[in-house]
Amino acid sequence: MKLLRVQCWCLMSLVLQVHALEVTYNLEEETKRGVLVGNVAEDAGLSNVNNPTFSLFQAGYPAAKWFSITEDLGELHTNATIDRDTICEFQDQCVLNLVAVASTEDGDFHKIKIYVNIIDINDNSPTFSKSVVSLQISEDTAINFSYSLEGAVDLDTGNNSVERYEIPSHDSPFHTAADKFSDGRSMLKLILKQTLDRETHPSYLIQVVAYDGGTPPKTGSMTVNITVGDINDNYPIFSKPSYNVTIMDDLPVESVVVKTFASDKDEGINGEVQYRLDPRQTEDIFQIFHMNSTTGEIYLKESLISGSRENYNILIEATDLGNQPLISKSQVFVRVQDNHNNFPVINVNVLSGSDTAEVSEHASQGTVVAHVAVKDPDTGANGLVTCDVISDYFKIQKFEENEYKVVVFASLNREMRDNYEVTVNCRDAGSPPRETNFTFPVIVVDENDNPPRFERQTYNANILENNDIDISLLTVSATDDDIGVNADLRYSVSGEAQNLASIDALSGSLRLKIALDREQHSQISFYVYATDSGDVPLTGTATVNIIVKDANDNAPTYPDKISTFVVTENIAAPRVIGTVSAFDKDDGINSEVRHYLMTSNTGELPPFEVKENGTVLVTRSLDRETVALYELQIMAMDRGSPAKTGYSFIKILVEDTNDNKPIFIFPSEANRSITVPLSTAQNTVVATLTASDGDTDVNAQLRYYTDDQNMTETFVINSATGEVIVARALDSDDLGLYVFKVKVQDWSSNPLSAEETLLINVIADSVADESSFSRYYVIAISMSTVTVVLAIVIIVAICLLRKEDSKRKRYDSARSTVAIVSKDVEDPDCYDNSPPVHKEVFYPPGYDLGNRQFFPIDRSISVQIPPTIPEADPLPKVPSDPSLWEGCESVNENERNRNQLMTLQYHQSLMRIQSIKRSNSTI
Repeated sequence: MKLLRVQCWCLMSLVLQVHALEVTYNLEEETKRGVLVGNVAEDAGLSNVNNPTFSLFQAGYPAAKWFSITEDLGELHTNATIDRDTICEFQDQCVLNLVAVASTEDGDFHKIKIYVNIIDINDNSPTFSKSVVSLQISEDTAINFSYSLEGAVDLDTGNNSVERYEIPSHDSPFHTAADKFSDGRSMLKLILKQTLDRETHPSYLIQVVAYDGGTPPKTGSMTVNITVGDINDNYPIFSKPSYNVTIMDDLPVESVVVKTFASDKDEGINGEVQYRLDPRQTEDIFQIFHMNSTTGEIYLKESLISGSRENYNILIEATDLGNQPLISKSQVFVRVQDNHNNFPVINVNVLSGSDTAEVSEHASQGTVVAHVAVKDPDTGANGLVTCDVISDYFKIQKFEENEYKVVVFASLNREMRDNYEVTVNCRDAGSPPRETNFTFPVIVVDENDNPPRFERQTYNANILENNDIDISLLTVSATDDDIGVNADLRYSVSGEAQNLASIDALSGSLRLKIALDREQHSQISFYVYATDSGDVPLTGTATVNIIVKDANDNAPTYPDKISTFVVTENIAAPRVIGTVSAFDKDDGINSEVRHYLMTSNTGELPPFEVKENGTVLVTRSLDRETVALYELQIMAMDRGSPAKTGYSFIKILVEDTNDNKPIFIFPSEANRSITVPLSTAQNTVVATLTASDGDTDVNAQLRYYTDDQNMTETFVINSATGEVIVARALDSDDLGLYVFKVKVQDWSSNPLSAEETLLINVIADSVADESSFSRYYVIAISMSTVTVVLAIVIIVAICLLRKEDSKRKRYDSARSTVAIVSKDVEDPDCYDNSPPVHKEVFYPPGYDLGNRQFFPIDRSISVQIPPTIPEADPLPKVPSDPSLWEGCESVNENERNRNQLMTLQYHQSLMRIQSIKRSNSTI
């Protein structure tokens, strides 16, 4: 038993996989009966089970019949020799499933699954289903073409199955390959590795050996009997490359001229040969000879006595009867001996494809015109023929035996001569010689060697601009010395004129496609072409000039909508101040322009004149203060018929001169006095000098000053603003009336100035208390005076109001400058928008400010109107200047000064009265 186990371990490669109660064994096939497979009890881990009893399930497990298990030890043994190739035929895996049961006296039950993997051994040789196979292969089979045969079968699996096929013979034109299938079988492929030739090897006997993958490998063999099938790959071969025979011209008809023979190496119909005359040869061969298709004999079909040649070259063919017959060719040379002298026969074939020979006029020397073949059935000297041509322009040249070509000898010109008669003369060398003539005409074919020519090289047409579309322009005409299509002309225009004009291709009639504008193009030139219809067309060219006549279709235009001129006022007239110009695109008198000044509807003539040539003149002196800007309309008119006009405007700016003196507004004759309370602080503005100037710019920019040294001690003038400023603190010594001369001057380089009198009355703030008597006395006098004065005031007030109204109108007129322009158009450009000139305060010469401190100016004091007395009844305003009474009575200068003094004293009296009224409740 131990020895048996040792043998089992040597024979088997046992791999155990224990999973709970599962065991797996590997067992080689062909193991004999009684061989121990394994100890199931130990391998299943049941060694510790007390007295188990083992058994195998039989039902449902067909593999159990090949195994047995010992009841006490659980050893699994083989019951019979196991042939894997029978049990698991063509299967890669062969696993037998068993179930063993271990039971104990205690009632324990253990089920053990057993898997036995039957391992294949190389115990079978490959076998073919047939030991001999016959195969027919055509000799034209392509290399690498394969023939499929049933492969060998090996009952073993894996590496022990069929592995490869070989052909032991090294000179075999075949080699093997195989396609294996999943079931272990294979398909044998017999592959052609070189071309076959039935005529060399009509058959092959090949042994194919199949090898399995065992070690050592087992083999099986099969014999393949290959027959090479014939194809028609061999040509019939004539016994001779050519046949030569000599016959007499009196040989009887149907006599054998020559017998030919050809053989073919192929078999069957591919080797059967038939004969015939080659169909690609001259017709006279078929008329004289015929050939027996089976025997290859050539017979005479027609008598050779008359009209025969000296030699015949007969082309013959031998062909087999294959599906695609192969043909071989040979030739038979037949020499005919002749004893007759006949006239030469001339055959002329022209090369033009018609009955008449044609040659191009450009044909060079040697150009072939016709082919000449001469026939003479005679032999010897009687058959020797020579030919010539009778012509000065054509010659004959030898081509082949008894063949000639007629060629051009001299230059041809169809335009000079368009046809010739050519005569060919041929004679033999017999005695006497036989001679034949043949005449044929030659037509000179025209070539397109003459370009079309226009009747004139330049065509001129005069067209008035703004023409109608599609009007006729002119007609051009050309001729061509050639004929036919070479003289068939078509007219066209150059590319740049395609949109301008159209031309009738046949007649050459030109028509305009657009309306012309002389101002864009005064003359238009383009080319017209005449092209013939030759294969290589030739073209003639002429020039067409269209002179566009002017029509008065453009009005004169000024380059600017508004032209501006500047003239100084007061300039001496007449004076040229500029010129205007206008442009007219027309030509001639239509472009000659005259200029006119348009007048207003009122008929008022401006102080200007515009000459026809565009000169602008000022005709009378100008005053800028009256009219500063003129805007006039001008007209340009051409001399066309009817005339056309254009319009524009001119602006004339009147430049200012310093011709207006400044005019004081304050002080003035109407108002030149101011009242300054004694308590007025230093640097207080007490009055403002104002003036106006009718000029502009620097001529109207003003400065104020005084030459009075007495004024500058107490008051100072701001030269730029005209403000009168208290220069120092006032005291009681300053009470009283001051009379000063103030001046205003413009900033012109030639300045103008004006002078006016300014009255400044410095008054006390209140009057000191006086005695009661004096007080009552003053009151009584004052009341009496007031009564008288009131009457006067009423009268004066009436005059004053009228005077004030008149002065106000003059004042408003003086301060405003009115610019009068034609058509009431105001041009903002005529005003000076430059920033104002910085003006410094002007102080009179010698005025020393010293260390005097100036405080902020107090403008709260009214300096033009006397201050109102508090709590007093309203009093009528008494003018401080008696000149306002003008119109009521005549007042001289002394009276005016006296009245001013009385007015001041009157005001002082009123102030005292008001002070007394404040200190007494009743008068």
